Amino acid sequence: MPPPTDNELIAQTQKDCPAARAAFAELVRRYSPALLRYLGNLLHRRDLAEDAAQEVFLAIWCHRARFDPGRGSFTAWMFTIARHRAYNQCRGGKHRQAETALEMAPATQPGPHQELAVKEAYAALDRALERLPFDQRSVFVLAEIQGFAMGEIAGIEGLPVGTVKSRLARARRKMKTRLKRIGDLLDE
Repeated sequence: MPPPTDNELIAQTQKDCPAARAAFAELVRRYSPALLRYLGNLLHRRDLAEDAAQEVFLAIWCHRARFDPGRGSFTAWMFTIARHRAYNQCRGGKHRQAETALEMAPATQPGPHQELAVKEAYAALDRALERLPFDQRSVFVLAEIQGFAMGEIAGIEGLPVGTVKSRLARARRKMKTRLKRIGDLLDE
């Protein structure tokens, strides 16, 4: 038997039954890593990303009856909530000194030379992402890191697809300019 779909799980959470909590726990298990990556790339600090992810899942639980699969996918709804939480945190001055992407990533066991190159590459990526305006950073992270399609990003951002494409193109140009040395760092 195939695992339940997102829509089946969210529909289960909307029922007042013991299985609702188990269905919600499965959604949290399924999407926590992707949500933490997304929020980590927007907020640049693990503690802020974890707090925001908890707020997102709490909002989903509290407003689960409002989800309508006819209006879009569960993931688009979840990432829309996440984007708003991250934006409000950045706008409200809660966004402080950045934690590096290396600290957000799982630990690995590279050699010392490779470890230094990876650390420098992640630091360069962090600096470049941080310098993007929030609207471009959000679109870039959704497209390039999370792998969302243009239509899904448009739904999450509440924008026309053309605007998403132009923001993504600007973000890519800026990132390319800022990261022109990153390939050399990784090749050494």
